[in-house]
Amino acid sequence: CFRTFMDNAGVVVYCGDDAEACRVSRVACWEKSAGRLVSYGFSDGCDVRAVDLIEKGMAQEFTLATGDGDRGRVELGVPGRHNVLNALGAAATALQLGLSLDEIVEGLANVRLPGRRFEIVALSGGVSVVSDYAHHPSEVAALVDTAGRLEHRRILAVFQPHRYTRTLALGPDFPGGFRGADEVVLLPVYAASEAPLNGGRVWDLYAHFRAGGGFPGTVAMADSLEQVWAYIRKKAGPGDIVLVVGAGDVERIGSFAGREIGNLGKICGKLGREDVLEFAEGVEGLDIRLDEPLGAKTTFGVGGEADIWAEVTSRSGLARLLAWCADLGIPFRLLGAGSNVLVSDLGVRGVAARLAGGEFRSIEIETGSDGQVAARAGGALPVAALLDRLERESLSGLEFLEGIPASVGGALRMNAGAMGDEIGPHVSWIRCLNMDGSERIVNRDELRFSYRCCDSLRDCIAVEAGLRVRAGRSEEIASRRREFRDRRKWMSGLRCAGSVFRNPPEDRAGRLIDEAGLKETGVGGAAVSPLHANVIVAEPGACASDVLALLERVRTVVFEKSGVLLENEIIVLG
Repeated sequence: CFRTFMDNAGVVVYCGDDAEACRVSRVACWEKSAGRLVSYGFSDGCDVRAVDLIEKGMAQEFTLATGDGDRGRVELGVPGRHNVLNALGAAATALQLGLSLDEIVEGLANVRLPGRRFEIVALSGGVSVVSDYAHHPSEVAALVDTAGRLEHRRILAVFQPHRYTRTLALGPDFPGGFRGADEVVLLPVYAASEAPLNGGRVWDLYAHFRAGGGFPGTVAMADSLEQVWAYIRKKAGPGDIVLVVGAGDVERIGSFAGREIGNLGKICGKLGREDVLEFAEGVEGLDIRLDEPLGAKTTFGVGGEADIWAEVTSRSGLARLLAWCADLGIPFRLLGAGSNVLVSDLGVRGVAARLAGGEFRSIEIETGSDGQVAARAGGALPVAALLDRLERESLSGLEFLEGIPASVGGALRMNAGAMGDEIGPHVSWIRCLNMDGSERIVNRDELRFSYRCCDSLRDCIAVEAGLRVRAGRSEEIASRRREFRDRRKWMSGLRCAGSVFRNPPEDRAGRLIDEAGLKETGVGGAAVSPLHANVIVAEPGACASDVLALLERVRTVVFEKSGVLLENEIIVLG
């Protein structure tokens, strides 16, 4: 196409610094007059050259030299070596059209970039937020290079890939384009009216970054503009340059930044560290820490930080914390034992909490007037501790929970089950705290359990429950526990969360994944277990985005091969 275009042109102006442009131009014009070819660039031998370049932050100046020996000093009020090349290309074209060198120098002095070309959309507290339309690897490389030439502490980039076709075709080239940035956060592909394309989705692009594609920095995935801006707003500090990159609606982050950049570094854009510590002071049963890593608190062992981490040992402390969050509009999430949770690499905004002990780990055995035996168990009590106590008391009925690394509260919320049974039918009542800190008891006839879910606990926290058990023989109880424990022994020591997908009706997720040929496939440090296809393992060096990318790849391939869209069983926080 370029050769055909050149064959019909009078004069061809091309970049002499670009090997491919040189090759194509010379091949197209080889048999015609050499005067048809005019080159520009920094290289010796170019017909129009830039020499003695001085970069001055957001501006630069250079001497424009022509092959005829003419020279003029250009002051260019925009940054970036690529913009010097743009100016040289314009100058070479203008000379061919008959303009004088003085006119060209004067014109270039008035150049201003259009919107979304290294556009500084917010500047406060030493943080610069730059919006740029770059959506091709070479454009991205020019953008990052320009930012890197400015004084900075770190370069944080948010990138929204544009079109599935482009992401598929150029995916391997994007990581190298971002070389020089310290961190890249990837957003879902901006479709621009295209249908999703296998190999062209954001998790496919992420896999290129993690496959050693030329980017040595940190990379993570986000699921929305709001999530990534909340993360950047918290993370960015004095001296940082934030690049908002892409041709889609990622530019909306610029409007977020313009409104909120004055609140950078504050929790949820409103609270200072001293505000949080002042609240926690004197609240009984409440221990608060800031910027707490959450990965080690989950069985996956990966993930980012919580703005506020709270360990709670009393109902009164939990009620005070919930009421405080509700009054200020601060998000609150309960982590539990972390056995069915994946924490995003971008962390958890607001409060993440755990019922850490005290009354939440209590257990009492009661016999009702009807002779029914029940275990009154606190929400933070580990399932293993519950089963140990029941075995000592010769009480049976919950052995199927053996080996599930959850707390009682987590088991209730997820309606934990195995071996053909679930915890739901064994529950008499649940004591809850609502999200405003008020207390209520949900009785058996009000409880709504379903597959891996308890709808009754969607907007509240289980702090205590009554569990129906029955008399049994200790040796038989111990035998059943050993049997169930042996079935799960293969997972011992693995960094995983058990099954990652729910079983579809009348089928098993593991079977569908296995038939799709996905066992042992991986992204970064995450891999589908060779022992059970519905288990993803986080190997050393893995991050949460590895697990997320692999999870989405598995879901996509299974849907393409079977028509079944798998649903998450694990909960993603962040």
